[in-house]
Amino acid sequence: MKPGAAHMITDDRAVNPRATRTARARRPRRGRGLVAAAATVLTALTAIVALGAWLPGLPVLGLAGTFVMGQYQVYIALGALVATALTAVAWRLGPRRTGRALTVLAALAAAGSLVVVGECLVLAHRLGAPISWAQVLAQLEQPGVRPDATVRYARVAGHNLLMDIYLPAVSSPAARPAVVWAHGGGFTSGDRADRKGTARWLAERGYPVFSVEYRMPRDTGTPTWDEEPQDLACALEWVRSHAADYHITPGGIALAGESAGAALALTVAYRLSAHTMTSSCGAAPAPPAAVIGFYPVADLASAWNRDVLFNRRTARQSLGGSPAQYPDRYRAVSPIDQVRRGLMPTLLFVGSDDHIVGTDRVRALHDRLDAADVNNRLVVLPHSDHDFDQAYGSIGAQISRHVALGFLRRVHGS
Repeated sequence: MKPGAAHMITDDRAVNPRATRTARARRPRRGRGLVAAAATVLTALTAIVALGAWLPGLPVLGLAGTFVMGQYQVYIALGALVATALTAVAWRLGPRRTGRALTVLAALAAAGSLVVVGECLVLAHRLGAPISWAQVLAQLEQPGVRPDATVRYARVAGHNLLMDIYLPAVSSPAARPAVVWAHGGGFTSGDRADRKGTARWLAERGYPVFSVEYRMPRDTGTPTWDEEPQDLACALEWVRSHAADYHITPGGIALAGESAGAALALTVAYRLSAHTMTSSCGAAPAPPAAVIGFYPVADLASAWNRDVLFNRRTARQSLGGSPAQYPDRYRAVSPIDQVRRGLMPTLLFVGSDDHIVGTDRVRALHDRLDAADVNNRLVVLPHSDHDFDQAYGSIGAQISRHVALGFLRRVHGS
């Protein structure tokens, strides 16, 4: 073959019109496929969350939807809006029937999510809680703050018990109220840094916070249903005995906590008022001036019967068995069984669909406090589940911090 002929064949292959048209056709198809895939995934995720949030009784989906929506409602709404736009593009570029169905589903998810956001904002407005959108969009977890000090408040049965101390940035010669905080974790886990962002936030507004740890089954190898409240009472007494060191009003200390820690705070506050308990480091201290419970385990027997996630496993570890086996233990650490007249002011928070502790049981605690003429308040966060304030910047977290601060100021007349 002549050299020139070979050269002509090579050139002919390089500019093959059919190959060129095929390559050009593949690029739009590949782009349409990527848009359709992204639209489908985002639509499915946001629709599942929205469905679960609006139908919290659905198995699995209800739990997942309320947990996610309660903390990230704005992100779910934004995701659903993006999904709606993507599905509209996919509708124009791809199969019309599939595109139409995805667009409708994404639009419904967006509408449902936006209604949730709207309900949260209406509640914030009603309660006078300012909402920082920078926090909503940027603070997806507790901020990385550090305590001003960590001290040992007791050594009990060979265990060093520590507390983190968060102090106001500006010292004041005048005595001020304080908060002793108990962390959550199902009475078996968690640590004193769990709500460090909330602790720092309160300290910045003039309330020193003492976030305490207490003995748990992982420390002792045995049920600690009686040691945990006694340790918290010990921490309360330590703070009171060191009031002068931190410019604290001894009679102005509030107990607070989240989840299991909220149950401990309420139980200790109410039982100290009734003189039915002691501390792990000596005599029982005076009861606190007020108590705040974020989604408390108000009724431990009900939590056992509910058996969501790890309720029964943690109950076996912390209480030793079931309510049928140890009814006295369950009553001793259930706030709902400690209610009587003459208790201190109480503030309660709970999500409208708390699957772990049961919104109905927290409402029942509120009703019992009302019946006993106890000054108390219940704030229910819409379409929210347990742990709604774990995302520090969420609307529910910002509402609860604002309301808690107002409650403390009213109790202490500041």
